[in-house]
Amino acid sequence: MVSLDLSGINLRFDEEKKKLILIDQNVEKEYEPNLRKLKDMNELFFDSAISQDPDTILYYMFRNVFKKENEKAIAENKLRYDVTIIPPNTIGGEYIKTAGHYHPVAKDGLSFPEIYEVLSGEGLFMLQKESNFAGNKKIKAVFVLGKEGDLIFIPPNYGHITINVSKDTLCMANWVSSAFESVYGNIKEKKGGAFYILKRDPIGFKLEKNSNYDEFSKQSVFATPKKADFFGFPDKTPMYEFLKSPEKLSFLNDPTVCPDLDYD
Repeated sequence: MVSLDLSGINLRFDEEKKKLILIDQNVEKEYEPNLRKLKDMNELFFDSAISQDPDTILYYMFRNVFKKENEKAIAENKLRYDVTIIPPNTIGGEYIKTAGHYHPVAKDGLSFPEIYEVLSGEGLFMLQKESNFAGNKKIKAVFVLGKEGDLIFIPPNYGHITINVSKDTLCMANWVSSAFESVYGNIKEKKGGAFYILKRDPIGFKLEKNSNYDEFSKQSVFATPKKADFFGFPDKTPMYEFLKSPEKLSFLNDPTVCPDLDYD
């Protein structure tokens, strides 16, 4: 049983049953996962000729997790709190990762943003944004290494992929608008993100460019995670508790009022 105490709510991940458990008002509620298996993502890895079991589970997604007392506020503010679990593994020498996606436009050419919180483990968050100015196509890749308690902000117009670069299970939560569905096609067409994250022996990782993005000039930025005060809350406030001031999460549905729009 993996305890997710940093969430601020009584969450557990039952590794044997592969279920998320929330104890709310002394009642145990089980969430069934949406699974991503290797056969769903084979073409997204650096080594597409993978001999590993196609039914290998890459990660677990638990959608719309909430305490009963917060159900109305979450619905009224068009929010969704999810939990994603990524076990440690490598696929053809590449660290295990999520499929990656973009968000659709919400307002004034800006897509829906998102916030992640690392509940346990360590993950590398790769964000990427495409631009085309006067025929000069660029892709900006931002890498944020998140550890327990860190918050990772996904600004408007960035696609994103999360990679478990550690030997431990990566557990993370997110706040996002419930008013849209993610767009997977862009990254799928390119057979992954702008970079593959390969395992470096004995420790660490290295970046391998994805040649399917060769029409873009690439810019890489390494950034630090955010803290709760970036979103207007006292330091070390669990992200679920942001719901106590839902107006401070209004930017998740209206990106024109985002605390920031980019990484320097």
